[in-house]
Amino acid sequence: MAACIGNNRSMLLANHGILTTGQTVAQAFDELYYFEKACETYITALSTSKELKIVTPEIAEKTFRKVLFSLLLVLGVYLLVVKLSHYANHI
Repeated sequence: MAACIGNNRSMLLANHGILTTGQTVAQAFDELYYFEKACETYITALSTSKELKIVTPEIAEKTFRKVLFSLLLVLGVYLLVVKLSHYANHI
């Protein structure tokens, strides 16, 4: 199985389910959790009986980068506030 999964973090096993990996159990669980959420979203979209419009890889990458940038910006602001709060408490 290790040879089959290669550098991927998830592998679907026919008639068995999914195998996820990670550096830690928490990372493997996150992989499983978000895979399940993606499946739920896909099934919900299919349940509309409408034709699905799949975005191009370029649009998906651009969206990913925008979301990642936004998350990093929020994290940076949060860390700055925590640092300033810690500093203010020691004045």
